[in-house]
Amino acid sequence: MKRTLLTLLLAPALGTTGAQKAEPALAKYAAAAGSEKIYLHYDRSAYRPGEVVWFKAYLFQNGQPDAASTNFVVELLNPAGRAVITQYYPVLGATVSGSFDLPDTLSAGNYTVRAATPAGAGNPAALYRHNLAIVPAANRPAPAASAGTLRLHPEGGHLVDGVTVWAGVRATDNWGRPVSAEGVLRNEAGSVVAPFRTDANGVARVPFRPIIGQTYTGEITVGGKTVTGTLPAVEPSGINLHVTPEKGSYVFQLARSNKDKDRYDNLLLVAEINNRVIYENTIGFDGYPSVKGRLVTDSLPSGVLHFAVFGSNNELLAERLAFVNNGDYRSSIELSGTVNTGKRAGNEWELRLPGNLQRSLSVSVTDADAPAAGNRGGIDAYMLLHSELGAPLYNSAALLERTDDSTRLSLDGLMMTRTWSRYRWPEVLQGSAAAPALAPTGPVFLSFGGTVIDEREKKPLSGGTLQLLWEGPDATSRQFLVPVGPGGRFRLDSVLLYGNGKMLYSYATAKNKQQNVIVEADPAKAPVTVADWGRLPEDWVLEPVPAGGARTATGAATATPAAEVKGAAPVEDKNDPKKLRQEVNDQYASGVYKNAGRIVYDYKSMPVNNGTTGLFDYLKQSIQVLEVQRGQIVNRRIQSPQGFAPIDVLVDESPVNMAALTPFRMADIALIKFYDPGFVGTGMAGGAISIYTKKDAGQKTPEAAALPSVPFTGYALARPFPDSVAATATDRRPTLYWNPGVLLAAGENSVKIRFSNNDVTKRFRVVVEGFDASGKIVRMEKVVQ
Repeated sequence: MKRTLLTLLLAPALGTTGAQKAEPALAKYAAAAGSEKIYLHYDRSAYRPGEVVWFKAYLFQNGQPDAASTNFVVELLNPAGRAVITQYYPVLGATVSGSFDLPDTLSAGNYTVRAATPAGAGNPAALYRHNLAIVPAANRPAPAASAGTLRLHPEGGHLVDGVTVWAGVRATDNWGRPVSAEGVLRNEAGSVVAPFRTDANGVARVPFRPIIGQTYTGEITVGGKTVTGTLPAVEPSGINLHVTPEKGSYVFQLARSNKDKDRYDNLLLVAEINNRVIYENTIGFDGYPSVKGRLVTDSLPSGVLHFAVFGSNNELLAERLAFVNNGDYRSSIELSGTVNTGKRAGNEWELRLPGNLQRSLSVSVTDADAPAAGNRGGIDAYMLLHSELGAPLYNSAALLERTDDSTRLSLDGLMMTRTWSRYRWPEVLQGSAAAPALAPTGPVFLSFGGTVIDEREKKPLSGGTLQLLWEGPDATSRQFLVPVGPGGRFRLDSVLLYGNGKMLYSYATAKNKQQNVIVEADPAKAPVTVADWGRLPEDWVLEPVPAGGARTATGAATATPAAEVKGAAPVEDKNDPKKLRQEVNDQYASGVYKNAGRIVYDYKSMPVNNGTTGLFDYLKQSIQVLEVQRGQIVNRRIQSPQGFAPIDVLVDESPVNMAALTPFRMADIALIKFYDPGFVGTGMAGGAISIYTKKDAGQKTPEAAALPSVPFTGYALARPFPDSVAATATDRRPTLYWNPGVLLAAGENSVKIRFSNNDVTKRFRVVVEGFDASGKIVRMEKVVQ
């Protein structure tokens, strides 16, 4: 009797069997390389020249909020690939809130936003890239699509003589968007081997039996033009891997060629997801030409599932990507409130979220009819698909939102046509894969260093103290005392300053005698340097630039330039303690530190009777859980075998040790906030204390005015989002509400959204994105009217 198929028992969904080599090898590689991922949430998807782009970046490391990175770079590249904007920001609480002003001289087109941290600068897979559509300021029709590309990819990666294979087909137009079209697969003689039709996602599957010596070409007709794509050459022997999605599982089938079949008697099958091997087993054919098995996936985390088949010498024989979509990343978010689309009408809504973990979110409300990118994505699609594949799938948000069989099969077809690029399996198995550097390079936040030179002798001075006074935009100031070492060298690390300013300086000898000096500052170094951003993938998705300009027939709003908007001035009780506390908090705290935490002290609503009281004494009296253990501030309510949990201490949002608090008196302090354990802005288990020193009122003393200075560039300043426009102006804002600083403490489940409509919007698009303290993704997108 002829043997045709060996069916294996159900494969375990988690765990491996027998002596393993892939699991420890991948675990070693993953530990060395890490898995940093960056995602940016924008206030909307398309912009005009002269407008402001607001964004919030979310940083992940191995699936958790990134607690290590402190510096961040974001760039905007024009269609020619030249950077037109480069900005640096600090990372606070694993997030970055920022903005950039688009020059009004920009031409319409497809621009690229890219971003990185020092930790990911050496790993192209960790670099963020996103296509940003800049639409024309004047109304004009979008350019018509034309025939683009037809890509054919044999399932498993190879065509093997006499072994039936499914060829994945992906058709796109010149913008990278999917094309639905009829086509055929032809052999070398031009005969039709099999017909096919690509679906709404541009995908088709074509089964056929390749023959050695033949070449196979696919062709489709789009807009009267024929587009072709070619499959690789047929190999005389080898393995074919066929994977079929079923509910809660994937069925796999391995088939071998007649030629050299003994070479493939025993193979290693490995399946991994999120850099974790979840199946590893030796597959024996036992004389059969093919073997069939099932991998149960209903208990796996969602993500890209990577099948790989190896020979006896670790040779990679076949691989196939699939996607597990168990919906575990979805958040059930409720939006309630009355929708008011009248001119400049007020809206107050409430978002309710499940769960009890701390969350960091960003919320945007835009005109649903404003020009927008057709390629819809989101934090879930980016983290689960784009960052794994290295290039976006068109309209990936819909691919995840829809759970019908046709969408599931279409997504699997897209996975069939992709190849794995994050690492090379054979090198991982052999231990020769070069893992990208994981640890951040460079200082924490910014640094300022140089040499102190005696003004008269022109020689370096050693010892003593350099007194620095930072003067930044809007009369902001900060003071620093820095010891001067041998050779006149000094260095100030962990500097958190914003904008372009200057460092005024004076020098005191070890005997506290003032002496005239010259400071020669070290050349400024970029906080993040990426040696090679790499090229954009060939299948990068672009946008046919949509029509823009004045109000269109569809009712879309157009943007108001930043120069026309201004914040509203609400009438309020200036002596209300709650208002005073909020005023101080808004003035001093920023980013992730602003909305979270409990205000322990602010100088307006709770001034101290004695300004000479020491800061440390005040902290011990005011924060009951605070205690000192072995020279460290700890939380006595949180204990581990090593002792009480340490508390992170920050002055002006820069980390300091306990000794740094000694010189401060309460007269110097503007605000003190305490953050409970679990706060995403710290890696300390005991929570955090953030202390803010009073800002200079803008009046320099005559002594300070006469001090010499050197320029110093701080981090980029994010433009605040305006609440309204001037009463006399026409309000055409496409973005009505943008809040990147929504922070929910553990146990908090709701947040209010308050905004006023513009003069034209009739439908609102609401997008909520973010993550919780465990790294679980939060996303909601709704259109309400």
